[in-house]
Amino acid sequence: MRQDFAHRYAEQISAVYAYLAYRHGCRAEAEELTYATFERALEQGLLGANGRSTRVSLLGIARELTSDRDPRAGSGADDPGVPADLAAALDSLGRRERSVIALRYGGELGASEISRLLKLDPESVRRVHSRGLRRLRTQLDLARDDPEGGGQEQREP
Repeated sequence: MRQDFAHRYAEQISAVYAYLAYRHGCRAEAEELTYATFERALEQGLLGANGRSTRVSLLGIARELTSDRDPRAGSGADDPGVPADLAAALDSLGRRERSVIALRYGGELGASEISRLLKLDPESVRRVHSRGLRRLRTQLDLARDDPEGGGQEQREP
């Protein structure tokens, strides 16, 4: 079991951490939740399956662990490995959009796997994904056009 755990850990840690970094934007939070995810998976005996189903199970656990936390709580606290402009754009997304984007690009899951985890039909996942990407593009374009992030002029009260 110990060897199997070490193998699955090495195989899956980057996807679990990346998902959590996309969700939380804080290195300490992502590291803490990654550890807790693997600890729970070990307790539940979920690390013996093949790679793809193990990843889906691990990301399901990670998602459960994050459900009580505000995914933006740690945002900006440090560098989680996500570029600052992307982290800021991710902050503008709704909870469902951010979750789908995090599972797709952080967790490297497809629409059918995401739909099982989120209990949505695959077409809904595709719509949420598409809408989230459009919002990200808009936010990234705005950030590129206004690198200072000042937006509108501030007026004296």
